[in-house]
Amino acid sequence: MTRIPSHDILKAGPNRTVIQETAPDGLRRLVIKRYRARGWLRRLGDRARARGEYEVLRALRARGIGVPEAVALRRRLGAWEVVCTAIPGARTLADLITDVEAVPGSRTTLANALGELIARAHVAGLDHADLHAGNVLVDDEGRPYLIDFTHARLRENVSPAVLRRDLTNLAADARERVPLRLRRRVFTRWWRALTDRERAALGPPGELAPALGSAAKERRRKAVRAHRASWYRGFDFLRGLDVARGRGLVRREVSGDDEAALVESITGVGETPATVPHPLDAERELLVIDAAGEAREWWGELGRASEHALPCAEPLVLLESPRALAAFSLPAGSTRWNDRVPTDPGERLREALDDRGFGPVSLEACRVTPDGALLLGPGTFLQEKESFRRG
Repeated sequence: MTRIPSHDILKAGPNRTVIQETAPDGLRRLVIKRYRARGWLRRLGDRARARGEYEVLRALRARGIGVPEAVALRRRLGAWEVVCTAIPGARTLADLITDVEAVPGSRTTLANALGELIARAHVAGLDHADLHAGNVLVDDEGRPYLIDFTHARLRENVSPAVLRRDLTNLAADARERVPLRLRRRVFTRWWRALTDRERAALGPPGELAPALGSAAKERRRKAVRAHRASWYRGFDFLRGLDVARGRGLVRREVSGDDEAALVESITGVGETPATVPHPLDAERELLVIDAAGEAREWWGELGRASEHALPCAEPLVLLESPRALAAFSLPAGSTRWNDRVPTDPGERLREALDDRGFGPVSLEACRVTPDGALLLGPGTFLQEKESFRRG
């Protein structure tokens, strides 16, 4: 009988599972991608997909390009597996974009290294096919690595369309949370690290950069719109809530030990809307509303606003039972907007909405923080501009 080492599941999908294990020598950590497709017909291709990823990893590593070290291609328990050594302290670039304080070392250094890494991979002929911020790992010293080569191919010449696609995808993930100067640095370092052949095929950088920016804006808008329904069934930001007093969804940054305190504070309210102290953060409070009918739609709209990094009351908990309630987190002391509130007229909010492709919103749905900033609140409905709807 084959003994399976203790392991942690890092990611599970219908066709692939990513597992972390301790190597037999007890010293190394291994990351194992297990290919076992759902359905016998698709499963016939597992071997080819695993071998393709293994060979791409080995070829890129041999050229000194930052990817995990592939140490084995094997068949175990009826599944094909690609085994790599774990990258120390790795976090995805997507995680670091939403938690910029956790970036190891200098952000400028990381931006330079990322641009050069992508360019070197392109020069080596990499057609990744799924390059985005979730498929870039950053180690504990701030070095970036590319991962997930299931659909990747090494080609003799990578087309300009592929180069533009990869930069567009990365820019779409970062454009609303990463400062423009850092995005420009990634682009500049990438451009300089290409060969004359790639640069000639792409055209002048002064024309390429704005085109990539526009394409990234459009891609981001479409991606967030597609995610909206996921705010009611779990998403990258959400996980299922299942404690003694309630079932529903909670933001992933809330640890399991804190779930009960959140549910207790929410279910204890009487009539809604109600404002209660945030049990985990003294500088914030919770706005609680009944999550039924139109109010339930507000949860999805503010989830969408949150993904776009718009200033808003952050969706925190959506309870399905024992009572349908939604809780939003915002700075303590925030008030409803009215025309007598001495506040900034909302220029920054309008600029942010315009940047994401949305028209003006009703000020009556906004909240005002103690320092006078406007936040989108429950009752907000985001309206895409006509030019974007046609897109």
